[in-house]
Amino acid sequence: AELFEKAGHRVFWISRPASVLNLFQPHYGPWVQGALRGVKKTRGVLSLTPFTFLPYIRIFPFNTAFVGKHYLRFCIPPIDSILKSHSFDTVDVLIISDPSLLYLTNIVHYKTLVVRIVDDLAGVPQQMRSILALQHILIQKADHVFVTSKELFKYATSNKEVFRYFPNAVDFEYFTK
Repeated sequence: AELFEKAGHRVFWISRPASVLNLFQPHYGPWVQGALRGVKKTRGVLSLTPFTFLPYIRIFPFNTAFVGKHYLRFCIPPIDSILKSHSFDTVDVLIISDPSLLYLTNIVHYKTLVVRIVDDLAGVPQQMRSILALQHILIQKADHVFVTSKELFKYATSNKEVFRYFPNAVDFEYFTK
């Protein structure tokens, strides 16, 4: 994010949301507090940990693809209004690394969608297999898919031409020009 900002691009980083359930887990305290603070700016990069009333977690029925597709709709304040207030409702490039942020593709107007796959999600616990469905939808929508290992090309089923291999998903030669 900082490399993009240093190259003159405006950057808004959105993390996986904290939820109501995290309020009852003391070790999540700082994360939840950060979510409740709203947008923060660090070295030119805007960042947000949203707060949602509908958690996407390993417990049924909160582990379904339906919840994964829609849980960002239940953020307080609404995530679309936050993005709009910072002029990020329309962007040139939308980069998504976390499939659970799929909903952003419905509320952000983008010219190019880049999906970054850094982990083999086939190894996630059975309770969260719905994350694979979200990743599949993102891959189908993507203009470019960056993978950090050649093994992750296995997700290039019907959209192979958009896959690119970048170790650590960064082309340092490009960014150091």
